[in-house]
Formats: sequence, structure tokens, C-alpha cells
Amino acid sequence: MEENREIVFNKEANKNKYLLSLVIGAILFLLLSMVYTVSIRFLLSYKYPGIVFDDLESNPAYYEALSLIQFLYQIPLIFFFIFMLKADLKNDFKIFKSSLAKNIGFIFGGFVLCIVLTYVSASIYEAFGIVDTSENQEIIDTALGGEGNVFMALSVVLCAPFVEEMLFRKSLCDTLKYKFHVHDVLTIILSTLIFSFMHVTDFKSIIFIFQYIPLALVIVLSYYFTKSIYVSMGIHLLNNLFSVIATLLYIYGGLE
Repeated sequence: MEENREIVFNKEANKNKYLLSLVIGAILFLLLSMVYTVSIRFLLSYKYPGIVFDDLESNPAYYEALSLIQFLYQIPLIFFFIFMLKADLKNDFKIFKSSLAKNIGFIFGGFVLCIVLTYVSASIYEAFGIVDTSENQEIIDTALGGEGNVFMALSVVLCAPFVEEMLFRKSLCDTLKYKFHVHDVLTIILSTLIFSFMHVTDFKSIIFIFQYIPLALVIVLSYYFTKSIYVSMGIHLLNNLFSVIATLLYIYGGLE
């Protein structure tokens, strides 16, 4: 109980830092996304003079450049969140270690729940005759089958879980809870929806938002119940790792 009070006290004291981390982190996320788009064209123009940009998505060189740039653009975000919230990262690690067995159980249990809910979601889509996936997932799957697949795998499995958990859980949830005193239920709903919408990159893909809601809901609940960002990161990492391995086995192993 004393430990929990100390955790709440520390978070209340850092409420402005959470807000600052959220605002700057979101701006960096958007700015670096634009830099990412421009950088792909620059890299392709440099490596392949005279390349035609009208139909990039049919060009394997595009996915090779995309994989490298996506990996590199997340590095500044990683360092930013470590710098801004290093005290929280240390505190959350203490919490994680203090109930190590329980938290590891949460990670593996959450991962299994994500797989089950994702399967249920896919079955519902299939029942309605929808067998496609979002544009964001199609890009990742195509890139994993290209020359830059190592960088895409590192980006999806290692970088994305850290950056997205620090932005959508640590910064967003703690800002809503401790700065603006938003009710926990509403905080969970907002975090789930914002995270899910962020992965739907175009209006045509909006129908596929329910492919992301199971993961988003499980990881935000894991953060809420364990109070440690490392649990939600762990679930996120395992989920993405499973997805990457399944895609690579499908591409290179001939699995259906």
C-alpha cells in the first residue's frame, strides 16, 4: 500500500511532464512521418536516378527504402521518450521486478488473449466476406518479403512497441489520468481508439480498425492493472513478433 501511494504521488508530481511528453512526442511523431515520406523519395532518387514515382508501390526498391527509413525515423523518438520519462521508466521497472512472476504471467496471458481476440476478429470479418487487411498491414507484409525485411522486422518488433507504448500508454494515459483527472474507463477507451485509428492510414481502411482494437484494449488494460509500462511493451512486442514470424513463414516457408 505504501508503495502504491508513492507511485501515485510521483505521477501526480509529474503530470505536467506527461503532458509535455505527449504534446512534443505527438508532434515529433507527425513531423518525422513527413520527413520519412520525403526521405524515401530522396533515397530512391539518389540510388536509382531517373526512377518514376507514379507507381512506387509496385517497385521493390520502394519497400527496401521504406524499411530502412521507418527503422531510422523511430530512433529519435526512442531517445526522446527515454530523456523525458527516464524516471518513470526506472520506477516502472522497479514495479515490474517487485511482482516479477505476476507481470511475466500478464505478458504471456495478454499475448495469448491478443491472439485469440485477433482470430475472433478475423473470423467475423471473414463471415462478412472481408478477407483483405488494412493498407498499413499490407505495406508491412510486402516490406517483410523484400530486401529490407531485416530493418522492417526490427522496426515492427523492437522500435514500435517502445515508441507506441511510451506515446499512447505512458504519455497519453498518464496525462489524461493525472493532469486532467479523466475517469479510468474513458482513458482506456480513448487510448484504445486513438491507437487503433493511428494504424488505419487511409479512409478506405477504416473498416479494418477492429483488427487493431483487440491488441490496443489488452495492452492498455495490462498497463492499467500492473502499473508498469514494461508489461504492455512485452505484450506488444510478442504480438508483433508473432505477426512477423507468421508473415515470414507464409512468404518463405510456403505456409498457408
